[in-house]
Amino acid sequence: MIKNVYLIVNPKKDPDGVYREHMHDLLDERGIHYLEPMTGTGLGEKESGVDPDAAATCDVIFSVGGDGTLIQAARELSDVDKPFFPINIGKLGYLTETTMKTAPEALDRLLEGRYHIQERMRLFAQLPEGLEMTALNDVVIARSGELHVLDFNLFINDRIVHTYSADGIILSTSTGSTGYNLSAGGAILEPEARMIVVTPICPHTIRSTSLVVSGDDKLTIEVLDDLEAGTQVAAAIDGGRMIRLKPGDQVRVCKSDRKTNLIRFGDDSFLDALYKKMKDN
Repeated sequence: MIKNVYLIVNPKKDPDGVYREHMHDLLDERGIHYLEPMTGTGLGEKESGVDPDAAATCDVIFSVGGDGTLIQAARELSDVDKPFFPINIGKLGYLTETTMKTAPEALDRLLEGRYHIQERMRLFAQLPEGLEMTALNDVVIARSGELHVLDFNLFINDRIVHTYSADGIILSTSTGSTGYNLSAGGAILEPEARMIVVTPICPHTIRSTSLVVSGDDKLTIEVLDDLEAGTQVAAAIDGGRMIRLKPGDQVRVCKSDRKTNLIRFGDDSFLDALYKKMKDN
């Protein structure tokens, strides 16, 4: 039985609070208690009001915005083992099956238990100086600063596979395969696939392709020592803060023990979204 929800509404998507008030009305009508982040703060901001302790006391986490809102919420609440219910108020998304128009029906189905949980694989990243993080979408290693090419090695299960010269590299889950990975020409994966996509960003070679490996593989990206003067390198986990890397640093990535659970009502929402996206482009 769902009695309490943690309601996150992206203030950048809802500057006037119209959707937030609408969600209040829908929840009040159904007798659902809700907690919210601190008023005036938003996802991804320096002083985010998102409270993992409060979210952990709820049955479901509502994410109202778009795919990006869900990704940020999942990043900030990565330690909270509660399912996410994403609601879309932006453009067509791959992760947000429910819209504001269909929210009343979806809420009723949620309360009646007519839904299923879809598990999404997360990545576990080990960075220099003992920093460890998880990602629902991707781990991106790229240049920051002057426009010089990067050289780095890719190891899979401690065996070197390739040396890249490129603007960067993306290690993506199936969830992230339709994000930055797709823009960089990477392969698209079915949402529940336990695989990792490796896609170079603007590689300096005539032949370029992404590489799909098993979710059980362990990947290492090593920044090579021959960086040009002024070149800066950084890693970003799910588009969060940039973590500076120096020559010789390694970033190790593998499947995380943690998953992100999404509440879904149908089996073909991803295929519908993929069809519409491809048709429009």
